Amino acid sequence: MNRIKLILLSNLFVLNVLSAHDALVSLTRGVYKTLQIDTVVEALRKTALISASVEISPDDAIVVGSDGRFYPVAGKLSALVQIECNGRLASNEAVINWAASQYPVQHSYSVIGAWSGFDGNVTCSLMGIALFPEGNASFAVGATSNLYITIIPNTGSMRVSGNLLRADSRPYQFDVKPDQTPLPSYPALSVTTGATGLSGPVVVFAAGRSYVSDGYYGDAVWFIYNNVNGSGATDRQEVMHTDNDLSPGAESGNAPMYTHAFFPSSENSLVSNVTLAASAEAWNHASGDNTVHYIIGATTTLVSFTGAAVSGRVPWIDGAIPIGNSYYVCVGSDCAWPGCPPITGNGHIFIPSTLFEVPANHSGIVFFSFKSLIQGESNDIGGYLAAQIIIDGNPVGNLAVQQLSTPDSISTRTLSASWSSAENPLGAGLHTISVIVHIVGKFAQLYLGAQLPLVWFG
Repeated sequence: MNRIKLILLSNLFVLNVLSAHDALVSLTRGVYKTLQIDTVVEALRKTALISASVEISPDDAIVVGSDGRFYPVAGKLSALVQIECNGRLASNEAVINWAASQYPVQHSYSVIGAWSGFDGNVTCSLMGIALFPEGNASFAVGATSNLYITIIPNTGSMRVSGNLLRADSRPYQFDVKPDQTPLPSYPALSVTTGATGLSGPVVVFAAGRSYVSDGYYGDAVWFIYNNVNGSGATDRQEVMHTDNDLSPGAESGNAPMYTHAFFPSSENSLVSNVTLAASAEAWNHASGDNTVHYIIGATTTLVSFTGAAVSGRVPWIDGAIPIGNSYYVCVGSDCAWPGCPPITGNGHIFIPSTLFEVPANHSGIVFFSFKSLIQGESNDIGGYLAAQIIIDGNPVGNLAVQQLSTPDSISTRTLSASWSSAENPLGAGLHTISVIVHIVGKFAQLYLGAQLPLVWFG
């Protein structure tokens, strides 16, 4: 019997989100697939990019997600990437409006969803849809973009909970002064974690989209906070602040946004709620006030996990410097800028090798998430940066790619990469994880964000 409840939302059928009390879970089985070649999505065609099937009982939960990249191929259009399970929307909508951008560029995306109520065979697909195309406009989803599905039994040591926006938010209006701290914020979406009495950290993911309201451009920021610390006391080693420049030179009509958080086990017995906050970046004094007004789009999703047997994070990258209200590490320069490594064809280790352990009798299924701000300079000619997770010396997961283009290379965006070991379980014992970046182009100074770039759990 199919017990999935449906809600009509923006002409799309959306599954009810899993509540915190619905399932105690452990990551025991799933699938992980990647797109083998860059795949074009043509106008007026809904395209299945990656598909996979799983068997599930009605009491189990299912977590689905995808990280990847997309770019315009021809003409003016917006692009939509989402996951559908058995023909119904099962993730947030990752939307980018290249038609409203003066300099449309390749962009990372991230989607996620958590559900209960499926029964039997479930087929999930990563879908690409060209929105409002002019003529034969098209876009492509890049090779290595992924699709992961995790089945979460109702017996185990971990709990998952989630929530989504069922309609576009109200406009959030900011006037952030230079170097202002703490950043002003508004609660946009919350979920009950059910963490009380469970061991391990609370790991949280958010993904969705934002777009400018009333023609007030600027840098939109999202971050996640919990009921213990509140929105004004977020620890940058626990919370990654995602940023996308909502301006005509970047993405103002719609931009995909996504972030993660890691609240340590010392707090988890008290963390009963987590909240996605809408905020705005504080620029330096030369740039003046950030007066961005923006709306968070419907289907933006917040998912939390508690009680993992394996978990970890890289909370901070040493050598970070403040730029505005964020902290960055220089990863490349083509002009020997002090403190910046040279741009070479060999790549650069952004996150040095870090040890983590998989205990005996563990399933070996671990999920890894890399997210980081990327920031160039206004006079940079531009190019591409690609980041990839390395496990035990082997590259895994999707390429997190962001293009920056003159004269708007200074616009901040966010990279996103992930990998699940569902089809290649990790053996018991010690393992290593790192992140490498490759840069193609001309940048006087290219920076990545230093705050909580990497989390994992399983």
